Amino acid sequence: MTFLRAALLGALVLVSGSAALASNQDVFLSTLKRFGITDSVEDSKRPCLCIGGNANKLIGMFRIYDEVGGAHGYDCEVPYYDAQGVHYASRFCLSQGGSDIVVLPK
Repeated sequence: MTFLRAALLGALVLVSGSAALASNQDVFLSTLKRFGITDSVEDSKRPCLCIGGNANKLIGMFRIYDEVGGAHGYDCEVPYYDAQGVHYASRFCLSQGGSDIVVLPK
């Protein structure tokens, strides 16, 4: 029983220590990641539909990106793939004149 308590206490110390090292931004980004939102079209798990602009009616992946000054923005990235399935280009909904993004449910 004493060994079990010591193991639980050790695990608690390790977890609380690593959480203390995480910055507020790390916590923010990890929260988004739990919702399937990342900064990469390949890693994002949230499909989106672009409305308006050059990417109107195209489906992409909802993603975040770094803004100047440390903030984060978002857009719907529509990836393009070559014949071998390699991602070679993207269109971004809002930055190319889109008026809205619809994040599709699971």
